[in-house]
Amino acid sequence: MNNIVFNLFPNGKKRAVTFSYDDGAKADYKMTEIFDRYGAKCTYNLNSGRFDQYHIDKAFVRELGERHEVAIHGVNHPFWERLPHGEMLKDIIDDKDALEDIIGKPIIGGAYPYGTYNEEVVKVLDSAGIKYCRTTMSTKSFQWSKKMLELSPTCHHNDCVERAKLFVNTPVWNNLPLFYIWGHSFEFENANNWEILDDLFAILGETDTIYYATNGELYDYYRAIQSLRITNDKTVIVNPTATTVYATVNGVQTALTPGKTIL
Repeated sequence: MNNIVFNLFPNGKKRAVTFSYDDGAKADYKMTEIFDRYGAKCTYNLNSGRFDQYHIDKAFVRELGERHEVAIHGVNHPFWERLPHGEMLKDIIDDKDALEDIIGKPIIGGAYPYGTYNEEVVKVLDSAGIKYCRTTMSTKSFQWSKKMLELSPTCHHNDCVERAKLFVNTPVWNNLPLFYIWGHSFEFENANNWEILDDLFAILGETDTIYYATNGELYDYYRAIQSLRITNDKTVIVNPTATTVYATVNGVQTALTPGKTIL
């Protein structure tokens, strides 16, 4: 019988970092340049009804859809739980439709406007095809939330530098440590503290074990692990997804590609 441990991210990386930023403010242009410079990935939660002189434009949204991830955040950033059911459903679907039309691909995620929601909102998101949705409730931990439609981040970026120091020293024996940072790009602009990101990446750069991913990529990876079919003696694994899963098998890094793997 084989000893299989699912403790590796894609390409054998031992830790993951993801960013989730809201509202599509003009400062997203500068923030994205910084992310691209460091090879980081971000999920941008956007309001499709706010693309004007105060926010990013559609051409840039198209670029984000290619290099990062675009997710919903309400057409005009409403309190979803305060809307009548029909209006709430329409706002979610309209935002998804409008953003998908711009980027030309399915959208599976989002973030709650104002960070507020109730059980009805969760059910509507699920029925609309949204697979995960981020809250603003920081866990201070390095774990992927078990409730996909109530996805909680590690911390706001104001706390990310100190938290990063803990993260790079987190044991990685049999788990998948995830550092999940959220915020708004305009907060950097308003506080004139863009150096937070450089300080953060300086710390993260101390290790080469980090997998930078969007929220959607992480969702797909965790789902792929859960979807694996393994014989009782752990000699045959079938991966029915399109995502390669990495694991430690008898102490050796092993790629479980789509299809059948005989160990």
